[in-house]
Amino acid sequence: MKPDTLRSLSVFVEVAKLRSFTRAGLVLGCPKSTVSRRVAALEQELGLKLLKRSTQRVELTEEGQLYFERCKRLLQDVELAHEDLGRSRLQARGLLRVVATADFGLRLVARLPQLRQAHPALRIEFDFTSRRVDPQNESCDVAIYIGEPVDSGATTRRLGSVFKRLYASPDYLAARGTPTVPDQLTAHECIREARFDGKGIETLWTLRRQDEQRGVPVTGALSMNSIGMIRRLAVQALGIAALPPGLCREEVSSGQLVPVLPEWATPSIPIHALTAGRVLPARTMVFLDFVRRQLVDLEG
Repeated sequence: MKPDTLRSLSVFVEVAKLRSFTRAGLVLGCPKSTVSRRVAALEQELGLKLLKRSTQRVELTEEGQLYFERCKRLLQDVELAHEDLGRSRLQARGLLRVVATADFGLRLVARLPQLRQAHPALRIEFDFTSRRVDPQNESCDVAIYIGEPVDSGATTRRLGSVFKRLYASPDYLAARGTPTVPDQLTAHECIREARFDGKGIETLWTLRRQDEQRGVPVTGALSMNSIGMIRRLAVQALGIAALPPGLCREEVSSGQLVPVLPEWATPSIPIHALTAGRVLPARTMVFLDFVRRQLVDLEG
């Protein structure tokens, strides 16, 4: 292998992930012309067409897809070889690209100073989005996924889980009454979540109390895909909300929210991390440990 081939391989892999020469150049910190030249040289050296180029999009050829999979594994092995000693001491360094929903990401950001203090050489780039991202094919190292992940080629690690309880403001309950059994929720304004799993707006809340489980139809004028905004609307007396206890601890302590049906809670919702490879560099391991600790606090 020529000395410069490894660099060309990394450029090709980034283009293949992003399906774009321009975006790959931005990630790699080099001009689009350099990216194009390296890929063209690689194709010439191999004697194979790896990419199909058009004005709209870049696609992999059949040979390019096979080469892409092998190159990813090769580059992961090279990176891990460089970090092997650092991993044994968990000295995280370098750039980590993380995708998460805005609500979940903001929860992590609040504790980032602790992580930065422990690992000053670690850099983190967050992409807050409700879109499902597959690290196998896109430019990210870790995607945090709430719920059961879809079947894909990505490696899945369960980080923990979170459950929800019901809360409302004292003003709302004074005006509308306090439910004493789950079935009474049907007569209330319920602030519902517009879920990210393609199933639309919640129409049923499943609640458990010890071995007893109830499915309660819920309705309400307001729904959204942000649990943080749902919490704000509940504080403003606009309805009953299902929230993770750790997310509204301050509002409960200050009396802005009070528990509703406190003996009941939703089933736990799993939270997973999706990564492109099974073996992780030190920076990814450290970050996932950090997320696990935050999830324990979120349930508190």
